[in-house]
Amino acid sequence: MEKEQITQQVIQVFETILKHQNFSATETLSNKKIAGYDSMTQINIIAELEKQFAIRFQLKELAKITSIDSIVEIIQEKLP
Repeated sequence: MEKEQITQQVIQVFETILKHQNFSATETLSNKKIAGYDSMTQINIIAELEKQFAIRFQLKELAKITSIDSIVEIIQEKLP
């Protein structure tokens, strides 16, 4: 799967879970810049990403998540 496709799916998950589009969904967007983003939101986003991409994040990978781009990189590594 191409990086652009993964990025679009990740952004769609953010928009669905947050129930708004009140953020500029750039690859460098971090959770600190999104209204309504908290630890529970992160759990829901991770769970949905795992479901959408049929992958499992490891704890050490979760610690590396700082932006949409970092999520996309981890997903790319996991996909065949």
